[in-house]
Amino acid sequence: MEKIFIYLLLLLTSFSCIDEKACDFDIPKGRTLLIYLAGDNSLSDEVEDIFEALKEGWDPMTMGQLVVLADSRDNDRPMLIKFKERKGVIVTDTLRKYTNKNSASPELFSQVIADTKVVAPGESYGMLLFSHANGWLPAGSFSDPIGWGAPSGGMKSVVPRSIFEDNEREMELTDFVAAIPDGMFEFIASEMCFMSGVEIAYALRNKTDYLLASAPEMLSPGFTPIYKTSLGLLYKPKTDLEGFAQVHFNYIEAQQGAFRSGAISLVRTSEMESLVALTREIAPSLTQEEIDKVQYYDRNGKPHLFFDYGEYMKQTATSEQIARLEILLDKAVIFKRNTPKLINIDIINHSGLSVYIPQDALPRLNAAYEDTEWGKAIQ
Repeated sequence: MEKIFIYLLLLLTSFSCIDEKACDFDIPKGRTLLIYLAGDNSLSDEVEDIFEALKEGWDPMTMGQLVVLADSRDNDRPMLIKFKERKGVIVTDTLRKYTNKNSASPELFSQVIADTKVVAPGESYGMLLFSHANGWLPAGSFSDPIGWGAPSGGMKSVVPRSIFEDNEREMELTDFVAAIPDGMFEFIASEMCFMSGVEIAYALRNKTDYLLASAPEMLSPGFTPIYKTSLGLLYKPKTDLEGFAQVHFNYIEAQQGAFRSGAISLVRTSEMESLVALTREIAPSLTQEEIDKVQYYDRNGKPHLFFDYGEYMKQTATSEQIARLEILLDKAVIFKRNTPKLINIDIINHSGLSVYIPQDALPRLNAAYEDTEWGKAIQ
């Protein structure tokens, strides 16, 4: 009993609420969702829309706890907010304002995850991410892949970046992964572009069981409309990620014109090791002409940076290897949907995972790619 008392005392004194009133420390029950809104960028106006959708969709009687890290251009500091019910009305309680104003900071990301476990302990956890992202790509390389990293007097240090954006500051992929405790999250759902890549899924294999993400861009309003009706799917004892993904895709399919654009994948990260082994075995090597014919997902023009993983592998694989590839992809990608077009590009082949293909015109980007966990694993 003495040890328990000391532990609780340390727990309470290690976390302070914004107004210095006592925080509510709930007994772990059900699943806790953390939604990380890194919106101090051009997506800022969507943060309030997400809040309103969550208020409408969250039911305290049937769902677990809901915690949101909110950062937008309207806030002076990122805020940790907990959803509650008071007298039959859903309200939000600001528990903490962080002195670290950069929501793309790995230190803040790590602190928010740790604080969530204190203020909203759950029997299990899920996390949803909202911001800009460019998959595994280094900062600045998406808009200028050929000129990126061009040195003025030597090779620029190549460190993969991409996750979140805060006033043009981005988080390194390696720091993003390191900030997430091993095995904490049952699932991570990304409401960001280009996140269903083999590089991301492999890096998260020890962090989460499932990754719900999009191989190409994810157009606004993302998950916002379906929070109102389908948030409960993420709180089921056996999380219905496939159902959530299907509702999201149904919303996209119902749109008109260019807004009827998108893809969604549910990846079982434990199966990524098998794909590494097969990729190393097939070791595809293509000419630039052959690369240009592979299904791509980015719309910036050549050189393309995000290609369909399945089609890439099939370019040089034997029939026996293709058969094994299909089996392994079915195990790894347990749900996938796509529209026929993504704004102005056709989506003919969609394995559910994207991949970067090294190209002669991109020596510095190739070096950065080889330094990712996936890049090292397939060599």
